[in-house]
Amino acid sequence: MQENIKDISISIYPNPTHDFCTVKSNVGEILNSVVYDVAGKVLKRQIEKKIDLTEFANGIYFLQINFKNGKRSYCKVIKE
Repeated sequence: MQENIKDISISIYPNPTHDFCTVKSNVGEILNSVVYDVAGKVLKRQIEKKIDLTEFANGIYFLQINFKNGKRSYCKVIKE
């Protein structure tokens, strides 16, 4: 994943999770998020801060968090 933006702080909790995780950031309001598998395939797009992973198998997923101010960040979440 390509972009590296300084001064962005992302918290994903709980992480690991069993079903849902919540995104918290110092950047501003979240526009949407995208869930990717380890191969980079887009699995889901959503606009909520609370990310629903209930339909996915246990494993590692990557989140792209897009903010209303145009910035974006990437992070990893583990589903158990």
